[in-house]
Amino acid sequence: MKKLAKVDIISSFYLAISLLGLGLLAILTFNQTVPKTDFTWQKPLVGSIFSVICIFGIIVGLSPSSCSQITHFKTAERRNSHIAKRSNNEETSIAFRGHHPICGNFASHVLSFGNRILCAGCTGLVTGAVLSLTGSLLYFFIGFSIGEFGVLVFWLGFLGVLCGLLQYKLPISNSYMHFILNVIFVLGVFLLLVGVNSANESLTLDLYFLALSVYWILTRIELSRAEHRKKCISCSLKTCSLSFNN
Repeated sequence: MKKLAKVDIISSFYLAISLLGLGLLAILTFNQTVPKTDFTWQKPLVGSIFSVICIFGIIVGLSPSSCSQITHFKTAERRNSHIAKRSNNEETSIAFRGHHPICGNFASHVLSFGNRILCAGCTGLVTGAVLSLTGSLLYFFIGFSIGEFGVLVFWLGFLGVLCGLLQYKLPISNSYMHFILNVIFVLGVFLLLVGVNSANESLTLDLYFLALSVYWILTRIELSRAEHRKKCISCSLKTCSLSFNN
């Protein structure tokens, strides 16, 4: 139980900082005292940095090995391989598909398409990143304008990010809901950026947002990892070879 409490404390810390950052963003966006800037290169620079973040997210999400390393399952996979070679009957070796263990505890974290199994979270993040990258190209480089809908776009993004960050606090047991919430999370980040840029043209605020968005991604990873660890720590299968139980 000490392990479980430690996991909860760490994930709660990440979440609290993320929510505080989100609240501060809302305050600063609609605060008229924030100095505005009007550099010709400002919008393309912000769009380029955000596009790089999206591309990096797509690459990580499409790489099962990277996701496994992020969620700490890679160590378990290597250990399983070692256990299988030793033919140790004292532990139950767990197979992996979609970089998740083939275990009922993780049924809500995977999507099944025929014989293909994908991670619901990573698939949602990649889908959202592709859509956000497309939107970024339209808004920051082609010149698509949202007109007078800046405030509405901001609060839609605010709600999307909030739902994405709080998804592991919600009683969700459906993998498609996890997929949808992760799509909404990344799209929310994009909509927030557009809303911030439209409501308050401040390079300082844009850069703060970009740094905050990276932290949100790290928080999302930590929350996912914590959820996985809690499932394994609470599991009644004591002979499981996954390292979380040891």
